[in-house]
Amino acid sequence: MIVIFFYAPNILQTLLIILNWLINFYFVKACVFILVLSLTRNVSYWTDKVPDKFLATSITITQYLLKGKLKDIEEEMVDETEVKKGKKVKQSMNKKDEKIDEMKKSIDEMKRLMDEKDKKIDEIKRSINEIKKY
Repeated sequence: MIVIFFYAPNILQTLLIILNWLINFYFVKACVFILVLSLTRNVSYWTDKVPDKFLATSITITQYLLKGKLKDIEEEMVDETEVKKGKKVKQSMNKKDEKIDEMKKSIDEMKRLMDEKDKKIDEIKRSINEIKKY
């Protein structure tokens, strides 16, 4: 939104000049050309490297500050998405850990049941051996 607010006055000013003082076709053409030139120069502040011996105007400084602010906002957004991804990964890891714990419990329960079964089998064998003795 900041960028739109910064570029909108140039466009609106050109439209105002054209609508109020519509002199002739060439005047309108010149105004549009100046607008395009101005906007192209503004865009070049975002894309090109600024030379070392560059005369900084108020527009240049404003563009530089806007660019820095937008980079900060972008980095914050990237950090937030990374944090959200980290939270999702952590949650999925916690769910997997819970499932693993449940599986371990069920395995332990099965081992206990097997031990009980083996004990019963041993008791039955003893009782059969005792019966054979008589």
